[in-house]
Amino acid sequence: MLTFDEATHTYFWNGEKVPGVSEFLAKSGLKPAGGYYAPGAAERGTEAHELTELYDHGLLDLDGPAVLEASAVVSGHLSAWIKFRADTGFVPHQIELRVCSIDLWLAGTIDRVGEIDGKRVKIDLKTGAKADWHRYQLAAYNLLTGNRDPRYCVYTKADGTYKVQPWSDDTDHLAILRAVDRLRGQA
Repeated sequence: MLTFDEATHTYFWNGEKVPGVSEFLAKSGLKPAGGYYAPGAAERGTEAHELTELYDHGLLDLDGPAVLEASAVVSGHLSAWIKFRADTGFVPHQIELRVCSIDLWLAGTIDRVGEIDGKRVKIDLKTGAKADWHRYQLAAYNLLTGNRDPRYCVYTKADGTYKVQPWSDDTDHLAILRAVDRLRGQA
């Protein structure tokens, strides 16, 4: 059974630690180790994710305290997500979906699985800048779920706008599988 420790952001399968996708990508070299994040970026991302999750579950009162207490920056990211949904017709079916593959010995949390124009898609919400490793993150999620859904990052901005980055290179999946094999060989 898959469990997740929020405090340490650690996944466990039947009590045994399983690497998360971000950890795996850093170890494999597909994601730059460390990296620079502006002060407050992690907190902003977490708060924006929490608000968009509540919104997608239909539990967010847009005039309620959670939104009113959010910073203008975070409120902008929420507005951008709401605009993205309205513009694309995206309907979320699974929100913050935790998945694990015993074969790959890898786990992760997919921000959204849903539909655009009747087609199943995977979406990762980002409150920061576009990075090439995001493609591999979503490819890993496809492998964890056993399907190859179209993959998108939605980059929300503090000013209420957004950009969508589709990732469609199928070799991204192969890069993940090669990295899994390479890291297994080092264990």
